[in-house]
Amino acid sequence: MSTGSVPFGRASIHDVGARAFRKGGMVRSSSQSLTELGADPARPERDPAAPSDPPTRSIRRLRRLPAGRAVVGALLLTASIVGVYGAYLDARSDPDTRYLVASTEVLPGTRLSDADAISARFEAVALELAPELAERTFLLEDASSLIGRQVVAPLAPGELLTRSVVVADGGVPDAETVSFPIASSAALDGAVRVGERIDVLATYRLGEGYTAYVLRGVPVLAVGGEVGSGLGGSGRTELVLTVAVSDPRSVQALVHAVQTAEVVVARSTGEAGRIGPAPEAYQPSPMDPGPEPDRAGLRGDEVP
Repeated sequence: MSTGSVPFGRASIHDVGARAFRKGGMVRSSSQSLTELGADPARPERDPAAPSDPPTRSIRRLRRLPAGRAVVGALLLTASIVGVYGAYLDARSDPDTRYLVASTEVLPGTRLSDADAISARFEAVALELAPELAERTFLLEDASSLIGRQVVAPLAPGELLTRSVVVADGGVPDAETVSFPIASSAALDGAVRVGERIDVLATYRLGEGYTAYVLRGVPVLAVGGEVGSGLGGSGRTELVLTVAVSDPRSVQALVHAVQTAEVVVARSTGEAGRIGPAPEAYQPSPMDPGPEPDRAGLRGDEVP
């Protein structure tokens, strides 16, 4: 290839100079700088009569509002701070709930017969108790409910009075409290109520068998037992009755009957103190006459 050829379609320096010479003009090298031509490359010349450029304004990006989760988190944090501060104030405040506490030594068997007997042995003290303990105690407002109850456990001065320490005695001084199980069907179909008086009868199967009164007109202090699907009023299949018995021998008779006989409960309709003595034990005989018409529910003019 010759020196004057144009490789890849581009002219060599010699060819450019030859063409320019043939045209009779002066050609400067294309590599001449703008400074040589009198121009400022950094600041191009402008016409003074041309309008000036408008002032530039910077555009800033707006801040976004907090997202929903951030707002909820802030609210929860504020609520927790307020709760902690409230608990702190409560812990520093003095308790204002007053509970009954023994002011002197109280012995088992002590009967709280009236308000004076209670105030002589107990006082009200402001305490802060756990909920599970507070529900088993007596408030100052509960003092009147202690009348007629009996203390069954010793109490030292300053000891809290709990509900397990006192029991109802049915208003019977020096009475013994006893509980016994009985089928619901044998106890008025489960309709025994606290406060009413009942009779307890027992049927013994020894020999020809006989039935006798075991208790007569005793007050019912509590009714408990297992709840079943019975059709009775309470739905209990077995009751546990707690009664107050003033005669120790009657307590023995009740315990013996529950262990060896079939026990039935009857409701006593007579008033306390006017209930007559129980008849003798009953043993049927073929020679006994039949029963007379019952007078229960008859008016005075209807009694034969």
